[in-house]
Amino acid sequence: MALQALITGLPLLFVSCARAQEAPANKNQSALWGQYGERWNAAGRLTDWSFAGYRSGEAAIPNPPMKANVRDFGAKGDDEADDTAAFVRGIEAVENGALLIPAGRYILSDIIYIRKSNVVLRGEGPDKTVLFFSKALEHIKPNSSATTTGQPTSGYSWSGGLVWVEGRQSGTEVGLVQNRAARGSNVIELAAPAEVTPGQRVEILQEDPGDKSLVNHLYAGQSDDVSKITSSRTAFVSRVTSVDGTRLTLERTLRTDIDPKWKARVRLYQPSVSEVGVENLAFEFPQTPYRGHFTEVGYNPLAFSGVADCWARNLRILNADSGPFLSAMFVTLENLVFESKRETDKAGNHGHHGVTLGNDNLLRGFDIRMKFIHDITVSGSGGSVATQGRALDLSFDHHKRHPHANLFTDIDSGAGTRMYASGGGASLGRHAGAWTTFWNIRAARAQSWPPTRFGPDLMNLVGVASKDAPVLDANGRWFEPIAPAQLQPQNLYLAQLDRRLKELRRTTAQRLSWAPPALTNPITIEISKANRSPRLDDTKDYIIKMPSTPLVAAGGLVLSGGRNVVLIGGAIEAPPMGEAPESLQRRAVYLKGQTGTIHIEGLHIGGADLAEAFNLDQRAGAVVQLQNIRIEKAQGTRAGHHADLVQTWAGPAELRIDGMTGTTDYQGFFLLPNQHFNGPAPKLFDFRRINLIGTDKSAYLLWTQTKPEFPVKVQDVYLSPNPSKTAHRDQFLWPKPSTGDLSWESVQVGPPPHGDFVPTGFAGVNYVSPGYQTP
Repeated sequence: MALQALITGLPLLFVSCARAQEAPANKNQSALWGQYGERWNAAGRLTDWSFAGYRSGEAAIPNPPMKANVRDFGAKGDDEADDTAAFVRGIEAVENGALLIPAGRYILSDIIYIRKSNVVLRGEGPDKTVLFFSKALEHIKPNSSATTTGQPTSGYSWSGGLVWVEGRQSGTEVGLVQNRAARGSNVIELAAPAEVTPGQRVEILQEDPGDKSLVNHLYAGQSDDVSKITSSRTAFVSRVTSVDGTRLTLERTLRTDIDPKWKARVRLYQPSVSEVGVENLAFEFPQTPYRGHFTEVGYNPLAFSGVADCWARNLRILNADSGPFLSAMFVTLENLVFESKRETDKAGNHGHHGVTLGNDNLLRGFDIRMKFIHDITVSGSGGSVATQGRALDLSFDHHKRHPHANLFTDIDSGAGTRMYASGGGASLGRHAGAWTTFWNIRAARAQSWPPTRFGPDLMNLVGVASKDAPVLDANGRWFEPIAPAQLQPQNLYLAQLDRRLKELRRTTAQRLSWAPPALTNPITIEISKANRSPRLDDTKDYIIKMPSTPLVAAGGLVLSGGRNVVLIGGAIEAPPMGEAPESLQRRAVYLKGQTGTIHIEGLHIGGADLAEAFNLDQRAGAVVQLQNIRIEKAQGTRAGHHADLVQTWAGPAELRIDGMTGTTDYQGFFLLPNQHFNGPAPKLFDFRRINLIGTDKSAYLLWTQTKPEFPVKVQDVYLSPNPSKTAHRDQFLWPKPSTGDLSWESVQVGPPPHGDFVPTGFAGVNYVSPGYQTP
């Protein structure tokens, strides 16, 4: 896992409960959060929701390469032929990539299962690619059931999807919890040492022993009648940051208490299916009249069950009984539009459930243009987030069985007449559980605290228009009716995610992958414009000290010879060179003939006429380490000089890059070892945390020989190519992925989800090395 080595020791921030009752200096900020989370209390009323969704928000949803076209397997997409078999064949054939579904209308008559990882169903747009399901789930695979009152219905009234991403948890149990751990803490004690290593994800499972004590905890002591809750369970997943005998320190703070009396146990979290996506298409169903509650037969587009780290995005859903059902974790649903042309029931409803969320899932960007009985549903689950959406008259359906610690933030609820309208059978407790939070909910009419039957006092309602007075009871109700337009921050989920990732980036920046080489009696060389090309002794070690102001010199810095050479911090600018300058005079750094390891870190490169950033002539077989480098822009053209951010002329034995942000007008990395001089065959090129940015003139951002004779390791490498070349990876990667070459398979397209790896101002003359990971 890319971040597992970086999260160890990530500090947790606590403030006293008493402080949460103080009025903040800014009346538009909540006393529970403040401006930047300075008032947040991990054990207090607000859960940490920043881990919701795909890969806990630490990585953008990827764009895996296209591996096949469903039409190659016989699909027609002509609105006549049944294409079900072609879809099944296509999914079976695709490995580690996307199955393209070109524009068309595809008739499907059976459930489309995805039961393996790393498969994406990708259309050409929700207005172009339409999946029309002619049969409902109940007609395909009957699932007769009944409501809690005995009314016959289909089980697909509240579950299942015609595209069904299905997996299971396969992790082994590692131990029982020995001692109670309170909500907000991040350490659990096992009964015996466990085979768990830092970076692994574990799942803490609990179940009520039959005395309703766990149920009572999840309702904060205000459950009402729960006599028909016959079983109650919770699941909480976190990475482990450290292991000390029987003590596990977790990355996350606990969402609930953990207690041996609730049979608390820990198992490795290893879902059998992950990295599955459904995107850029429409689901459509027959325009049959909607007959009302519990008459649904399962015209449901999507289900994710028993899986993790999956997604669905850019979807249009038309005439559905219900929308996606999630009984999974860390799934993101993004940019969904719901519409219906069906005749409604007597109450004006078009369908049953809009979206049903499980644990730690994220619904982000939704537009519900119809009326479901329940628009967004949570039942029994916790830690999920719904945000940045709108509806005609939104129902935040809390469907009993103690749905706890879910967040609804930055949402336009429309008319605002049924915010708390919720379902669920009799004697299953109040609708909502403890720590339920509404934050910045806009509506056409003023809102008040929910009815008593909705949930316990231990809920939070912050940022609504209301005529009622605030109620800020640290041990009871929390009602802060700040005008939604004035509330700061507007989106609690994004504020929490930003805060955590900033801390994570700060922690990440403190440890680079490779330390400088050990130096023996090093000689310090001070660089200046007059001394920019020192000749170094091949048998001695050197420290290269850059000037306190940027080095502005034609030809840049040239380091020739030396055994182990270390340069940390500094800036180089290529000066204006006039018309038709000689290309090598527009270079920033030339590394030539080192015999050991040359380590360059924290260097900022720019200038008006920069054409080449790094040229490497390592015919003597050195190891080259480039870390935390920022390159503003290399300028070149196809007809003239082919500008490169990094170009290999000979060798090196190893090229290691960790932390680089660079912009180019033409090429990024041109990696053809020994193209000009005879050097050693490289052992490894290892690239980490790199983002290369192309302009509207750029071409290949990563280029190496076809079937390179040396391994290339790629981790967290992002490319933002020429906007006109984003349709196919062949246009900015060489060897071309369409040939089957896998050199750049794991490279991701787009900017890093949390900004440049080397942001502006980080590298340069004031750079301070953050340190290095332990080998």
